[in-house]
Amino acid sequence: VPSRAKATSAKRLLDNNEELRNLSDLVIEGRRSSSWKERMDILSDISSIVCRHMIVLRDSSKLESCLELILAGLEDGSVKVNLQALQCLHSIHVEVPTLLPNLQLTVLPALLKAASSGNRSVGSAAQPVIRDIMSSFALKHVVTQLCHMVLYEAERLRITALKLLAEHV
Repeated sequence: VPSRAKATSAKRLLDNNEELRNLSDLVIEGRRSSSWKERMDILSDISSIVCRHMIVLRDSSKLESCLELILAGLEDGSVKVNLQALQCLHSIHVEVPTLLPNLQLTVLPALLKAASSGNRSVGSAAQPVIRDIMSSFALKHVVTQLCHMVLYEAERLRITALKLLAEHV
């Protein structure tokens, strides 16, 4: 939780920056839109905003809703949106490498579901992304989380988790 001074400063920056001022509406539209093209574009816009303004978003408690929307894109009914969400997560990881390791408990299961997707293009696109992002996670935590998934998740996820475990142990 950011300090009161940081939160106040972040709120001021949010109010003074048009892109950040419209962020809440963009997130809401991303959740409501029935157009895959619009959802895809919104994911791209949100990830760009996260890369440019991560500290302000964190200090104003807006970062979580942005990342939730991108992670939800991995489970969208559109393959194109799934692929865009993967690309967005990877871009965020490249631009802000310290961000996703702090969210490992949320990010790893979402990426694992994408990597074990029944859709070949999503599953194959997720493999290099999950490997790259996982490389920034603490190995001890990755192994623990993957073991938990092997024990308690659906078969398709178990297989993917076992393959990842075999590569990291």
